[in-house]
Amino acid sequence: MPPKKRKEVANPKGQRARAAKQRREALERDTAEVEVHRLVTVQSNDTEEDRIVSLHKNAQAHAYARKNETEAQRIKRLTSDAERHATAIANETEAQRAIRLTRNAECHASTIANETEVQRIKRLTCDAERHAAAIANETKAQRAIRLTRDASSHETAISNETESQRAIRLTRDTVSHATALANETGPRRSSRLARVSKSRANETAAATSTRLRNNANYRTNVRVRAIDLSRSLATRPVDENVFEEHYCGLMNVRCTSCNSKNFKDEQTADETGRLQMCCHKGKVKLNPLTPLPDELVKLLKGEGDKVEV
Repeated sequence: MPPKKRKEVANPKGQRARAAKQRREALERDTAEVEVHRLVTVQSNDTEEDRIVSLHKNAQAHAYARKNETEAQRIKRLTSDAERHATAIANETEAQRAIRLTRNAECHASTIANETEVQRIKRLTCDAERHAAAIANETKAQRAIRLTRDASSHETAISNETESQRAIRLTRDTVSHATALANETGPRRSSRLARVSKSRANETAAATSTRLRNNANYRTNVRVRAIDLSRSLATRPVDENVFEEHYCGLMNVRCTSCNSKNFKDEQTADETGRLQMCCHKGKVKLNPLTPLPDELVKLLKGEGDKVEV
């Protein structure tokens, strides 16, 4: 015999609670709509001074709320802001996107122009740390996309640069490369040479031929560019009055390795006083010069016999 179905007994208490909840939600919606309408009406009638005061008060209240929020509230707020920001970006039109990017660029440029040296160092450090963390956590696909994007951006910048910008870039790259080679430690140099040897050991004959041909073309282009730049500078009219005179100072700084004289600001010595440009910090050693004949020594010293012409 099947069990008898029980009659559902109405729960007046639950019905009253649901009805109260519905009334409360409706009241909150109505209150929010009235508040929005009031704010819009007040803002439309506000003067510029009233608007600035209102924004200042809102900023203070916002800062106070952030100062007193818990970690859970902070995470919830940041998550909600990120979702809202992503939704707004996903739904914006092309014109809105262009306006947003322009406004962000102007704001960023203004911030950078007005920052102090301490703020600049802090910003660059934070950017470097964030960039390093992003690179360390990226996948192979993300790395490939980033390298492709960077290469495309680099090619675009090179194709749009002027002749003077190109010369400045090449000079800066040459100086940076020479400085890195001069300051590299023994382990880093060994690692670099091992990496180059491994790369060349695995390359094919065609790749080797291409690399040698590219290197030869690069050296040729560098010499041609240097000659063209020298000719353009030599033939360019120069007003010497617009240049400030540069004084190198006395050539009285001696290298402790080769005993050569150098200018004070010409190069930086290491802890032993050895210099880079004269003897490569003691790595280059020349044989002693052959003594000059006595006649030439007297002539150089002005001690020779005077001859009347």
